[in-house]
Amino acid sequence: MPRTIPACLTVGLLAVALAACSSSEPTAETKPTPAGTTDSINARCHAQDWPQAMPKLEGKTFDAMSPDVVCFDRLKALAPDGHDVMADAANAAGDWVIVSSEPSPGASVRISTPITLKLRAPKAVR
Repeated sequence: MPRTIPACLTVGLLAVALAACSSSEPTAETKPTPAGTTDSINARCHAQDWPQAMPKLEGKTFDAMSPDVVCFDRLKALAPDGHDVMADAANAAGDWVIVSSEPSPGASVRISTPITLKLRAPKAVR
């Protein structure tokens, strides 16, 4: 005789499965891409209309995961001494302020456009 699953258990399992699938948190199935972003972020970036206008970033705190820059896959963020803070684990997000960008704000850019941000250390709080 085949076993049947009670309806209340089926509905409960379905609710748990739907909640897990709709979560915006990364899961084990979300694999990091070479740029360090997750597939879901990568998919959202590629779903946007490109080219777009380069955002105005001057004066903002640099964070590689901010919505303004997360989609650019050829991003460099240069400290005053010329090193790329993206490749330096000692430089935490929020440690740098954007001074300028190349291309300049308003220029037409794609995901693959090389973007260079020049940074400065934030002013000391007195």
